[in-house]
Amino acid sequence: MEPARRLSLLEALFQRPRSVLLAALAVTFAGVWAAARLPIEWVPKVELPSITLS
Repeated sequence: MEPARRLSLLEALFQRPRSVLLAALAVTFAGVWAAARLPIEWVPKVELPSITLS
């Protein structure tokens, strides 16, 4: 990668702070999930109330 191209890539990333933040959060979340060794199918054990419509 050329130095000028690398610089333009960094400039592009810094011009998009929201996308960089979201990518960092996604990687962090995936790392925490992997460290906790939770299966992908894991969901909290919450019992929802049953509602009947008549």
